[in-house]
Amino acid sequence: MEADRIFGNHDFRLDVPAKLRLANDLDESGSIGLAADAFVMPLRSEDITNFLDAVREISVDHADFGVSFGNNDTIIKFWWWPKKR
Repeated sequence: MEADRIFGNHDFRLDVPAKLRLANDLDESGSIGLAADAFVMPLRSEDITNFLDAVREISVDHADFGVSFGNNDTIIKFWWWPKKR
């Protein structure tokens, strides 16, 4: 049995953008997602704090967690990168 078939048939695809674009979203009008070749993250003030906390956790080798961002509470998952890659 293939691991990616556990939850039934689906189109398993991973989009890996070449760039990450961070921006201030003080008026809370932006949306998080893929745009052309970049993953766009317009961050509210509380999102910036959450993002910094996530980077700190990863930098001390803690990962495998999700953080809520944006006015629609998009959850971004943070995982370790496989060491063999």
